[in-house]
This record gives sequence, structure tokens and C-alpha cells, in this order.
Amino acid sequence: MTIPDEQEDQDVQIGQVNYRPSVLLRTLDRLASWFVDDRAYPNPDDKLRAKVFVLEHLFSPFLAFAIAAMLYFGADVTTTSLYLLVLGFSLFFAYPLAIKWGLSYRGVSISSLVQLSLLVFSSIYYFNGMQSFVIPWVAAIPVVGMLFIGVPGAILTCFLATLGLLTMLALHLSGHEFPQTVVAEWRSVAFILSASLCVIFISGIVLCHLSLYRLSQRRLQHELRRHQQTTARFRQARDAADKASLAKSRFLATASHEFRTPLTTIQAGIDLLLRYHDRIDENQRADYLHDVIHQVKTLTRMLDNLLLVGEEDETNIVFQPETMKLADVCQDMVRQMRLGAQKGDGLKISFSGDCKTAYMDEGIVRRILSNLLSNAIKYSPPQAEVSLAVARLGDMVLFRIDDHGEGIAESEVERIFERYYRVSGTQRVGGTGLGLSIVKAAVEAHHGTIRVDSRRGVGSSFIVNLPATSGEN
Repeated sequence: MTIPDEQEDQDVQIGQVNYRPSVLLRTLDRLASWFVDDRAYPNPDDKLRAKVFVLEHLFSPFLAFAIAAMLYFGADVTTTSLYLLVLGFSLFFAYPLAIKWGLSYRGVSISSLVQLSLLVFSSIYYFNGMQSFVIPWVAAIPVVGMLFIGVPGAILTCFLATLGLLTMLALHLSGHEFPQTVVAEWRSVAFILSASLCVIFISGIVLCHLSLYRLSQRRLQHELRRHQQTTARFRQARDAADKASLAKSRFLATASHEFRTPLTTIQAGIDLLLRYHDRIDENQRADYLHDVIHQVKTLTRMLDNLLLVGEEDETNIVFQPETMKLADVCQDMVRQMRLGAQKGDGLKISFSGDCKTAYMDEGIVRRILSNLLSNAIKYSPPQAEVSLAVARLGDMVLFRIDDHGEGIAESEVERIFERYYRVSGTQRVGGTGLGLSIVKAAVEAHHGTIRVDSRRGVGSSFIVNLPATSGEN
């Protein structure tokens, strides 16, 4: 894989190792990548060798040109063999284009190795034979073969080098006269220059191979780390989806039970009123009707909560503020809670500050108070006090609901606003796990805040702050 340029310009961090490739190396890599198609080389080793092959054929011919220039201008060698040498090395520039055009890398490499061997031994022959300054380049042939094709390339080039040397040695021992192209006073200078350029060539190609190999390894490690991080994120998302699915399954089971209980009570009360209306007195009929009304209100509240939850688990609450009678609304909510709850006699309300009117969303305020007060009453013991304190603090209205119920464990406080979540140990008390999630959504829709103070076995306090302005504004 190739890292985008903007990522290449940043430090690649793997564990505690920082690696920032040089500008030269990144430039050479981009140059080689232009000729080498990644899709044609799924094997990273083959792609690396192809890049080294391209760079070697783009730059190494200039070393031969340097030797030819020395012979032409310094040693005054102007024979046809010198021009053929330059032409032969110039043909190496065509190999990167062959790779670009989609020719087989290994086939092109073999052709290049054979051509290099022929050029080296032809130069040995035409430039002083076994005393030629080209002799050091025989050692470069196996190195190039090893880097281009691996072990098979090393074997092939060792065979070509051995065959060429044996041929030159056989000609020398047979007394064959090699062309003495370079005069004696230039032989040592030419040999030193040729040997130096050969060392530069071998060192450069090995260094290029190692540098590109290290760069590719760092990239692979970087991609592996990114893949691991992506896998971890997918795993977390999957676990979250599994938890949500499990929570929904529990919610459906709980909701079906919650709906069945008030429906059963309503049906039983109506059946009794229809069958025995002439046998029961006025007080009993009133009790049955009170039970029916209470269960209808319970069902209505549950349906209201369900309707707020969209198909994609979004809570659809629209913020529409208007001037409202704050104190009257709060008192009306307390009155409804007292009428609708069988143990709402302990519900108290208090005010501080100017709470007559406020510019707020009455529907959101009622929804918040309805859920919080019903929860406080539901989870409190019979006759336990539940209080609602309303305070006006400048442009903010504070609602504080206190109960003396079982309280919430510290480890669960952060989760009580999650949809479908229910505090452990409350399964005996009815509920769907939607109320507090809707309260939080309503508070956020009103641009307010909510926090919880709770102690296990002592009780809970829900403090809601909502922005508001006076009715006159």
C-alpha cells in the first residue's frame, strides 16, 4: 500500500519508534512508483525489486558515461568501441519505460542482466583485455542479479560472470592480442576511476534497496496499525450494537408487560362495573373508576414516551418557547401527580424568586416534570416525601426534585440517561427505561442542563437548569 503524500510528510510512529524518511528518499520512491504499477505487483518483495530496478536503470548509466568522458577527453580514446559502449549503456534508459508499459519485470530483468554482462566483458575485451580498468565491474554483476531477481538472479549472473572471465582468461593464455586502447600512462588512472565508480554503484544500489525496503516495512507496519485501530473501532461498534439490540429486546419484553398490567386492570374494572353495577354502592363504583382513570393515565404517559422515540432512536422534541405561567404550570403538574399516583400524598412543592411567568417551552417543562416526578414517586416508599423546588435565578429557572427512595449506585449514575437502561434492583417496579432518556433530550432541546446527586439507600436529587426570561420581555 502507498501512503498518501500528506501522510508521508508526517512522522510514522510504530510503538515507540519514530521514522521520518528523507526528502530525497521520498522523491526517489515517488519517481519509481510512477513507473511501477502497484496492481501488477501484489507481492511486496517483487514491487521493491521493481522499484530498485527502475532507479538503477535511470541513474547508473551516467557512471558509464563518466568513464567514457574520461576516456574521450583524458586518454584521447576515440575508437568505435567507445561509442558502442556509450550506446549500449544508453539503451538501459528504455527498461523503466518497458516496466511502465506493463512488460514482465522478471523477463526485463533477465534481459538487462545479460546485456550488462555482455557490455562488461565486451569492454574488457576492447579496452586492454585482462589488464582492463573494467575488471572491477565483474563483481557488480552478481550483486545486481541478487537484488533484481533474488537467488535465481545471483546464480544466473554468477554463471555469466564465471563464463565471461573464463573466456577472457582462455584468450589471454592462448596468447590472443587484446586491443591496447588505453595507453600505459592512463591505465592506473582509468583503473582507479573505474574501481571507485564501481564501489559507488554497488553501494548506491544496495543502499537504495535497503532504504526502500525499510520505507516499505514502515508503511506496512503503519497500515497494520491503522488496520488494527479500525478493527478495534468496528469491534466496539459491534459490541455497542449488540448491547443496544439486547437492550431493545429487554425493552420490548418489559413494555409488553407494562402495557398488559394496566389493560388488565382497566378490563377488570369495566367488567365489574358492567356486571355488578346494581350490586355495588357509590363508593365502590368511584374506586373502580378511579383505578381505571389511573391506569389510563399510565398508558397515556407510556405512549407519549414511545411516540417520542423515532425509528432511528432519535428523540423528536421541538423547542417552541412562549410566555407561560410558570408557577401555575408547576402546581398543575403536582396536582396531576397527586391524582394519578396512589402514593402521591407526600408530594410537596415550593417556590423561591419570581416564578409567576417565564419565557419557556411549556410542553418541554411539563414533560420533564412529569417524568421526574412520576419516577420519584414510583421509586419512593409509601408515604415518603417527594419535593419539587422551583427557583428563579436571573434568566435561569432551577427545578429540584428530591426523593427518599432506594437511590442509585455511583457506578450506574452515568448510565441512567441511556435509552432502555434500568438501574439494577428496580425490575420489581414497572418501567420501560425511556423516561430519563427523554428527560435528558428535553433538557438539551431547551438548551439547559441536568445533573444527579444520589446515594444508595438515602435517595436521589435531580437538578434541572433551564434558560428563561421574564414574561414582560
